[in-house]
Amino acid sequence: MKILPLLLTCLIWSINCGIMPLQASGLPNDSIVICGRTAMISGAPSIFLVEDYQAAVPLTQKERSLPIRLIADSFYVSVPVKNRINYIRFRNLKPFRSINNYLLSAGDSVHIDGVTNAVLTTSIEPVKLLECQLKLDSINALDPIAGRDTVTYSKRLLRRAELNFERGKHLIREYRGDIGDNLLDVLEINFFLRTHSIFYAVWKSDGLADSNKFDPVRVLAKLAHDVNLEVDETVWLLSDKYIEYRAFVLMGYFELLSKRGKLTNSPYKEAYEYVQKNFDGLLKDRITSYLLIKSIQRDPHIVPQLPKVINSLSDSLAKHTLLNAYKSVKPGEKAFSFNLSDDKGRRHCLSDYKGKVVIMKFWFTGCLGCAEIKENMGIVKQAYKEDKEVLFLNVNMSKKRDVWLSGLASGKYTGKDEINLFTDGEGIEHPLVKHYQFASAPQLLIIDKRGNVFSANPPLPYTEEQTEELIKFINDARKKERN
Repeated sequence: MKILPLLLTCLIWSINCGIMPLQASGLPNDSIVICGRTAMISGAPSIFLVEDYQAAVPLTQKERSLPIRLIADSFYVSVPVKNRINYIRFRNLKPFRSINNYLLSAGDSVHIDGVTNAVLTTSIEPVKLLECQLKLDSINALDPIAGRDTVTYSKRLLRRAELNFERGKHLIREYRGDIGDNLLDVLEINFFLRTHSIFYAVWKSDGLADSNKFDPVRVLAKLAHDVNLEVDETVWLLSDKYIEYRAFVLMGYFELLSKRGKLTNSPYKEAYEYVQKNFDGLLKDRITSYLLIKSIQRDPHIVPQLPKVINSLSDSLAKHTLLNAYKSVKPGEKAFSFNLSDDKGRRHCLSDYKGKVVIMKFWFTGCLGCAEIKENMGIVKQAYKEDKEVLFLNVNMSKKRDVWLSGLASGKYTGKDEINLFTDGEGIEHPLVKHYQFASAPQLLIIDKRGNVFSANPPLPYTEEQTEELIKFINDARKKERN
């Protein structure tokens, strides 16, 4: 990887590529210009502006695809921005990783050569900012550790994260003077979050680890209170992962306590109450909103409490995103009017099933939880085998049709005699999925006979108790229409 802040090189290279050259000065402070060439190995490049990055919505709802002028292997895009600091995500464009967001400031201009992996700019700070982020990528992109889901694996993963973070901090210090202190502080907290968030979910499956050697509960508690998280508001407000990380670590911690029988209440209620007691101001509002939105699909008893919480929030972003999430799952709201095809090519619309209680299961091929609930979903369906007023639909969220069909053929997720629908290759980006903010699977949705939402987060039948509770939900939906 070469990073060359040379204006003359930029101009000559741009002219040769047939792309409008960047100016050393005069670039509007409300835009970012990105141009260059791509190797075109895995398709045309895509560039996204990530907006409202602290909102608790799927990434596809935060990012805006930018129109790219593409001539042969050369491209040009001007990004209008409203913030001083912005996050850009690149796809099919070396040397950037498509899973990461990259910080750029309003007014920056960048040339990217995806063939030679060179990044060229017309001033020092943006090139140093990108250079630092790309070097941090290389620190965090190491070979995987063998032995997943074992205590040894978790211990080694934790140690690696700590070592990587120390290496990253040392690297960031080398850029003092080239990059503003505030931006360096943002890079440091972002790197901490990335090094540690890649593995904290592993500990939820290690909940019964030997407490004398490695206790996941104790580790998650430590992460929730890590001194590295104690950063100024001016820093965490510019972090794309800070709120998400704090919410998910707390959820993981209380979920583990619940698995060990240490809680009497729902883990998500406990997490919510913890936030109310231990945070204040803007930070409390942001974490509260994120936590509750992500808990909606895990705890059906949360939804009735949302109006009161929404009214208590002062931050407009937290209030707006939680309100939108509530509207999409609020009982009595008009259900999204879908139009999906089945495995035989026939189209199915919500209006086709007016007068029936519809239970929709959302799944994707390879989803362990989706396979896990199949048996108990069979018990639920059997309870309504002779009931013509209850209908079950399976909606697959895989991107590729052949992947969906292979999942059907495996018999792990659905039955051959069931109605199996496909999101036409859009996956979680399909308007139906986005409407309910289903970013994971499995998910269930119950629609009443009038085409209204009865429950967008009914119990998932992992256990016998949850299976009985789901049947009760469906019975209540049927009774509602008779009263």
